[in-house]
Amino acid sequence: MIKKCEKYPKDSVDPKIIEELRPIIESKAYDSDKLKNASMAAYGLGKWVRAIVEYYDAMVIYRPKEAALRSAEASLKEAQDLFNAA
Repeated sequence: MIKKCEKYPKDSVDPKIIEELRPIIESKAYDSDKLKNASMAAYGLGKWVRAIVEYYDAMVIYRPKEAALRSAEASLKEAQDLFNAA
């Protein structure tokens, strides 16, 4: 199970899965202390699921900014090349 979690393709999580997980991880039954009391495996897996959702949320913000940066860098390179050729 740990190997599957380590190799999980976190960069290609289906948004539908994330939206299905949100109400579960926000419920009172999904509290870290309750999971820990149930079992250490449930606690660890619960932390991993939360981390995947948090990573997804961060990437939703980061990816468009990264794309904009790449575009700006390409424009800068074109402008710099034109300046250097002049």
